[in-house]
Amino acid sequence: MSSGSSRSKESSASPQEPEPFRPDQTARAAGSSPGRDGVAVHRAFVVQLAPDCEPVTGRFCGRVHNLETTDGGNFDSVEGLVAIMGRVLERAARDRAKND
Repeated sequence: MSSGSSRSKESSASPQEPEPFRPDQTARAAGSSPGRDGVAVHRAFVVQLAPDCEPVTGRFCGRVHNLETTDGGNFDSVEGLVAIMGRVLERAARDRAKND
């Protein structure tokens, strides 16, 4: 008997790990062109904070993923979050340059 709920699996997973990012559950704009506000989609990220994360007290952890490429990873500090975002943007820029 399966409940189909990911909540039932939380007891076996680390409390610091939020559910994985699923791009099919996120509204995505087509292409990398700037949106109405001038911000390019390829520079958009989803940040998921872990359940036990408390940024106000300095505990900052979770997952981050780029909306266009879905590349990303886990972080356990603000510095880790920024490092992942920088790595993803650099990789995407290299990939775009190869395709030009």
